Amino acid sequence: MAYCYIVPVIGTGQKNDPRRPKYIADTLANWAIVDGPTHMLVVVDGISQVDHDTLVAHSDAWAVDLQALDTALSGVMRNRVNTYLTQAGIAVSVSAGITGTALLRAIAEAFQSGLRERLIHLGTTTV
Repeated sequence: MAYCYIVPVIGTGQKNDPRRPKYIADTLANWAIVDGPTHMLVVVDGISQVDHDTLVAHSDAWAVDLQALDTALSGVMRNRVNTYLTQAGIAVSVSAGITGTALLRAIAEAFQSGLRERLIHLGTTTV
């Protein structure tokens, strides 16, 4: 199965302590990220059901099934996602009818916006 997870960032960004996705970097092999200020979107391919269940058991991890991206989120799921994003400090509001694809795009855009703000704050003008 392939999932996209939203997990906190760990690490200071130094050579001996790189920024990486919590729970995933040290246990799973096939993953790619979209880096955000405090969280990462992590696409994991080929994750076992046991590893998936272990990962989503953490209260600060969220999963989006990549097999259901074109399906609109149910009202219950939308409320859960909004609660998670608010608690994680991710500035994305999930409205009625949003699909998994639109949700992931909005989160990635919020992360990219945060990256631009960090670079501008550091005095870097190119992104």
